[in-house]
Amino acid sequence: MNLKKIVVTLLLGVLPLISSASHISGGEITWRCNGNGQFIFQVRLYRDCNGVAAFQNISLTTDAPIASINCQLISQNDLSPQGAGCPTCPVPLGFYNAVEEYVYESAPITLNGTPPPTGWLFYFNYCCRNQLITNLTNTSDFTYRSIMYPISGQSTSPCFDNSPYFAEPPTIGICTRDSVNLSFAAFDKDLDSLKYEFAHPIEFSSFGGNTPFSSGYTFTSPTPGLLQNPLNAPSLLNNTNGHLSLTSFTPGFFVITVQVTSYRCGQIISKVFREYTLMIFSNCFLTTTPTFTYNTSPDIFPLPYTETIYITVGDTLNYNFNATENELLPAAAGGNPQTMTMSASSIALGLGDTSYTLGCEIPPCAVLSSPTPFSSTAFIFEGLTWPTDCHHLGFNNGCLQHTRNYQFAFQVKDNYCPVPGVSSKSVLVKVKGPTIYTAGNSLAVSFPGITVQWYLNGTPIIGATDTLYTPTQSGTYSLIASTTNGCTLLSNSMYVGFAGIDNLNDQESIIKVFPNPSTGKSILNVFLNNIPIGTNLIHVIDVNGKVVKQIPIVVFTSNEHLLIDLSDLAAGVYSINISGKGKIFQTQLLLTN
Repeated sequence: MNLKKIVVTLLLGVLPLISSASHISGGEITWRCNGNGQFIFQVRLYRDCNGVAAFQNISLTTDAPIASINCQLISQNDLSPQGAGCPTCPVPLGFYNAVEEYVYESAPITLNGTPPPTGWLFYFNYCCRNQLITNLTNTSDFTYRSIMYPISGQSTSPCFDNSPYFAEPPTIGICTRDSVNLSFAAFDKDLDSLKYEFAHPIEFSSFGGNTPFSSGYTFTSPTPGLLQNPLNAPSLLNNTNGHLSLTSFTPGFFVITVQVTSYRCGQIISKVFREYTLMIFSNCFLTTTPTFTYNTSPDIFPLPYTETIYITVGDTLNYNFNATENELLPAAAGGNPQTMTMSASSIALGLGDTSYTLGCEIPPCAVLSSPTPFSSTAFIFEGLTWPTDCHHLGFNNGCLQHTRNYQFAFQVKDNYCPVPGVSSKSVLVKVKGPTIYTAGNSLAVSFPGITVQWYLNGTPIIGATDTLYTPTQSGTYSLIASTTNGCTLLSNSMYVGFAGIDNLNDQESIIKVFPNPSTGKSILNVFLNNIPIGTNLIHVIDVNGKVVKQIPIVVFTSNEHLLIDLSDLAAGVYSINISGKGKIFQTQLLLTN
C-alpha cells in the first residue's frame, strides 16, 4: 500500500478536515484598572488557522453607561502544537488544533455610575460555531460575555476592581484513552476570592438564552461520560482551583464554558467566562505493530494533581515535584524519547522565575529552581521557594481575612504530534495569619513584631492589647494584629464558654455586626464565625418582618469578615439574618440617623 495513503488515512482518523464556515473556536473578556482611574478591556479570541484571518478590531456591546467599547488587535500568538510534523498556523495541514490567539485591547475608558444588582454585561457575538460540534444541537451563533457587579454602592469611577484573568491559553486538543488533567486557573490582582463553575454557552439570536445540548450532554457535563462509553470518566471541575480532569474514549468536538466568579468581602464583584471547543482525537498511535499503543500525557509526582498547602505568613515555602515521560515518538517521527516542556504561572512568581524583588504583585516573590519554560527528556525536577511576609496577607482589598489564596499553575507538555499530551499541576497556597492558642486559662498569640487588639464577638475589648489575654466572659474571641512595617492581620477565632475554651468549629455559629448602633452612613462590618461554607444569603428584615434588602454572599472559610452597605435604609431596628444549608443565623442591628 502507498505510504502517502496510509498517512492520509491516519490523519482523517485523528481529525476531520475543515468543512465549516466559522473559524472562531473560543474566547473570553476581561478588564483591568490602568492606575489612572480608568478601565482597559481585553478580549481574547481563539481561531482555527485553516480559515481567514480574524478581525483587526472588534466592538463590545454593553448595558453600562457607554455606547460601546472598541478594541484593537494588539498581538497574535500561535497556539498550535510544537514538534516535528505538527500543524502550525502558517501550515495548518487541515487540522483544527492549529489555533491562533488574537488579543484585543480597548483604550482607557471611564465608566461612570454604579452597576445594578444584576451587573453590567459586556459581550461580543458572532456567527457561527463549528458545524462539527458534537455536544450542541444549535451552532448558528455564539456570545462571549463578562459581568461587572456593584459592591457596597461604590461608583466605578475611579476604577477599583480588576477582573480575574486566565493564567494560560486553553488546551485545544487531547487524545482518547488518556487520563487528562487540564487547568482553567485564573488570577486576581486584587486577591479577591475565586470560584470556578461550569456555565451555559449562550446564543445571540435569543440573547440570554442557553444553547441547547445534544442528548447525553449538559453544561455541567459537557464531555463524554458513561452514557457514551462505560470506560469514560466524565469531566470534573474543581471549584477552588479550576482544575479539570477527564478520560474519554469518545472522539469529537465539545464546547466547554467555565465561569470564574470573584468575591470581595463575601459579595460577588465580577464574573468572567471562557468558552472554547475541546477537540478529542482518536488514533493517537505510538505503534501499530505488533500491537496498538497510544500516547499518554506526562506523569507528575507527587500525586494528586491538585494540592493545597497552608503556611503561616512570615515562613518560607519550599515545595518540590517532578514529571516523567517514558514514551518514544512513533518510528515515522524518528522513534526518539519524547521531550517534555514545563511552564509555570502565578501572580507570586518573580521576574524570569528568579527574582525575589521584581515581577510579582506583592514582593517578596516566589522563585523556581529551573526557570520556565524549559525542556527535557524522561525526567523533570522543579523546586518552588517563596519567602512570605505580612504584605501577602495584609493586602487591603476592603476587608481582612485570616487566610489568603495564592495559586501556582504548572503545565507539562510532550512533543507528540499532531496532539501533544498535556498534564497540569495546581498548587494552592493558603497564607494564614496569627493563630490564637490556649495557655492555661488564657488565650495567646505568638507572632513576632506585632501589637494587638483583642475582640469579643466582633467588638474591641478596651485595654486588651497584650499578646496574652484572660477571658472574663463567654463569647467568641479574635484579634487584629498590626506589624511594624504597616500590615494589618486578622487572627482565627476561639470560643470561650462555661465549659472552657474550644475552637469555634466545635461551637455554635455566630454572626456579629460592628459598629452597632450604626449611623447607616458608613459601611457595616459583619463578622461570621462557623457559618456553613458555601453560597449564602444575607437578609435585612425590618420590625414588620419585611425583607428590605437581600445580599448574596459566598463564605469561603469558617472565619469571615464582610462589608455591606446599608446607607439606603431608614433609621430603625433590623434583624440581620444569614441563611445557608438549611439553617438561619440572626443578630440585631440599630440604625440611627
